[in-house]
Amino acid sequence: KPPFTPLGILMEQLGLYEEVKRHDEERMPTGTEKLSELLQGQPTLILLDELAHYSANLYDRERDWHTIHNFWQQLTVAASQVPNCVVVATLPTSAPYGLRVGPEALEQLRQIFGRVERPLAPVKGLEVYEVVRQRLFRTLGSEEVHREVARTYFEFYQQRSNLFPMAVRELSYRDRIARAYPFHPLLIDLLRERWGTIEGFQRTRGVLRLLAQIVRDLYGKSTFPLIHPGDVDLSGHVRQMLLRVIDDR
Repeated sequence: KPPFTPLGILMEQLGLYEEVKRHDEERMPTGTEKLSELLQGQPTLILLDELAHYSANLYDRERDWHTIHNFWQQLTVAASQVPNCVVVATLPTSAPYGLRVGPEALEQLRQIFGRVERPLAPVKGLEVYEVVRQRLFRTLGSEEVHREVARTYFEFYQQRSNLFPMAVRELSYRDRIARAYPFHPLLIDLLRERWGTIEGFQRTRGVLRLLAQIVRDLYGKSTFPLIHPGDVDLSGHVRQMLLRVIDDR
C-alpha cells in the first residue's frame, strides 16, 4: 500500500503525492530540480530521525540502498536552494547498535549531509547531567542537599590536594558535582567520553541504559552520597551489557 518510500511519505504529508506517485511506486528518484519545485511555496520544515538505522536496514537490497542515499542527497541539495524550506536530521555520534553495516551507512549519511549541514549539538557541557537525571528519576530531593554534597566533596578534595588533580579542586567542579547528583561526574564523563568512542556504543542511549542498570543494582545497597565508577558491580547485568558492546575485543 502506498506510499512506499521516504519521498512518497514526505510528499503525501505535504499534499503533493500525486506529483511523485510514479517515482514512489517505481522507487525512482525525482531529481533535485523537481524536488526544488515541489518544496516551493509554503514554509516547510522536514524532520528526519533514525536515518542511519533506516539506511542500514536496506543494505542487503542494493537498489533500495542506492536509491535512498540518492534521495537524501537530492533532498538536502533541493532544500538548500529553497529559502523557506529547512531539513532537520539527526545523525548519531556512533553507528546503529547491533547492525553490522551501521558504520558504512552512517559514513555515507555524514558525507551527504556534511555538504550542506549546519551542525547543532543537542546536548552540550553540563546539560548532559540534567538530561540523565530527567530520564532516570522522577525526583531527586532538595537542591540544597545536592549543593551540600557537592560542598563536602569539594572540601574533601581541597584538603587532600596532593592526592587529587587540579581539575576536581577548581570551584567550577563543585557546581559540576551538584549538577550530576546522584552520580559522580566522573562516572557519566567516563561513559560518554571513553565508552562513547567505541563503535556500536550509543553515547546517549547507551549511557542511559547502563546508568539505569547501575542504579537498579545499587538501589537500597549503597551508603555513599554519590555513585562513583568504583561502585559499579561488574559481576552481573552491567558486565553483560558492556561485553555485548565490545564483543571479542
